[in-house]
Amino acid sequence: MRYYPDVDKYWNKEMEYILGYLYGFGLDIGCGERTPFPHIICIDKNGDGKRVIKGKGDKLPFSANHFDFVYSGHSLEHFENTVGTLQEWIRVVKPLGYIVIVSPDRRYIPNRHNPAGDPQHRQEWTYEELREITKLLDNVVQVNRNIIALNQWSFTIVLRKTKCN
Repeated sequence: MRYYPDVDKYWNKEMEYILGYLYGFGLDIGCGERTPFPHIICIDKNGDGKRVIKGKGDKLPFSANHFDFVYSGHSLEHFENTVGTLQEWIRVVKPLGYIVIVSPDRRYIPNRHNPAGDPQHRQEWTYEELREITKLLDNVVQVNRNIIALNQWSFTIVLRKTKCN
């Protein structure tokens, strides 16, 4: 586990809530410069082609039912088509595998709708809003959720795939 002491207390807190779902062979979508485990396959639009596969998280170059889990830490909000992106993640997870999503709560995003905020966000939600979106998905059930206690900055939604595609 790679923790970042005092550099990113929010990320460390988020990891505490989700580590129990990140076991087996997994995929980290939009990992940027860090991932919770060094053995996780990473894909990012700015990947280096060595440690991190350069690619799009909404068009994955993997076969169906390939991974035990898919982890998305603050990356789902960067995709235009939320439902389509989630369906792609479900496609690559094995039956009974997990899709673990950590997302910022739009109510607490600093400088929201301000040029100083993150202009790369395509979507922003509260837990309740993203939960409604996940109800549109076939082949998954929600198994856990947490509103993370640090100023409610972010929340987690954990989905579990119910059957093969």
